[in-house]
Amino acid sequence: MQAIRPVKAVRGNMDSGEIKKALPEKEIFEVNGRKVGLVHGTGSPWGIAERVREQFNGVDIIIFGQSHEPCNRYVQGVLLFNPGPARDSFGVLTVGDVIKGQILRV
Repeated sequence: MQAIRPVKAVRGNMDSGEIKKALPEKEIFEVNGRKVGLVHGTGSPWGIAERVREQFNGVDIIIFGQSHEPCNRYVQGVLLFNPGPARDSFGVLTVGDVIKGQILRV
């Protein structure tokens, strides 16, 4: 049986007060020597990738949500990754010497 890795989570705009107290707004952690920023995001879906990019310095990847639109592109040398809504898609990140994101439709 495989062990489950530690789960990372941040609060979102629609979470309950209890969840908002329990989870941070954003988090930075490491995967295979790469720094990953995790944030839900806020506001309109237009320009969200650039807004979440401004929230982190010195990271290699930013994982975000909010827009419900998949995103898998580099902005200023950082991979911005949003797997999209769970009912339509999910994401796979491969993190090593090369960082590769895939968004798979269901």
